Order: sequence, then structure tokens, then C-alpha cells
Amino acid sequence: MDKLILHTSWGRIEVVVRANRVASSHLARLERLPAVPFECRDAEWHIEDRQHTHLLKKVEPFVRKVLEGQGLLCDLPLAEQAATVFRKKVWAALMTIPCGSVATYGEVAAMIGAPRAARAVGQACGANPLPLFVPCHRVVAASDALGGFSAGTPWKEILLMRERGAGV
Repeated sequence: MDKLILHTSWGRIEVVVRANRVASSHLARLERLPAVPFECRDAEWHIEDRQHTHLLKKVEPFVRKVLEGQGLLCDLPLAEQAATVFRKKVWAALMTIPCGSVATYGEVAAMIGAPRAARAVGQACGANPLPLFVPCHRVVAASDALGGFSAGTPWKEILLMRERGAGV
């Protein structure tokens, strides 16, 4: 297991790579909007298998750009996740939501042919092991409330604001 760790002014961000695929990402939990500007202070690479060096060289700039609000479509190889067919369908649908746009949990449910499964879509978003790569932050409640986010709703708000050019 190889990983990239970014030390930022908002906490640690970790991306794990296995078998030449991005396997997971984890953001430090935020309980409120940070009082300090975002700054990536340092990057650590933990490499056991040198074949992952090439992929990690692509992961680091991708993560930095996403955090800057350049909501890119992920073209990096992602690991197959141990999950239900339903969750995999949700995660695939999330990849089609354009940068700077949002869809409701109900709209995503309809996209995958399960229009009454909005709550299950929310659970699938919360279980997303790749939040920086599979944009679950682009899914909101029908009332336009943010809904949840695995690393705290401030991250969700920040990512959406940055994608819309509002900065934080």
C-alpha cells in the first residue's frame, strides 16, 4: 500500500494507491469553515512499490487542483470497490455531474433507475471511499440544504463554493 499525505492548513489529506489504482482518499474532518486560508504545506510519499510512483505523480496535482476548485473529471484509474451494485451505480452517476453543478439525492436516484431511493443515495454518498475523485459533494438535499459529507459539511460547502468560483 502506497500513499500520498498532504499536510495542509486545514488538516491532513491522505490518498492510498494499490495495484496501480487510487483506492481511497481521506480528508481531515472539519466541523466549521476554517478561519485560515487553505495552504498545502508539505507532501509526503510513502512508497513500497516503485511502480506506483508514476501514478502518485499524477495524483498529487489532481488533488491540489480539486482543492483549488478546479473540479476536474477524474481520469485516474480508480480501484474497484467492495460495495453493492446499488452503491457502484450511485458512484458512477456522481461522475456525470458537471463541475460547479449539483444534483439532488432524488435526482441521482432517478438517474440510476431507483426514483424512490433518495435516502439510499445519501447513504451511498456517505460511504464513498474516494470523495476527492468521485464528487459526492455535488449532491444536495431537495430543499437545497447541503446534506452530509464524510469529512464534515464544511468541506462540502468549500468544494462547491470553489467550483463555482466563490473561493474560501
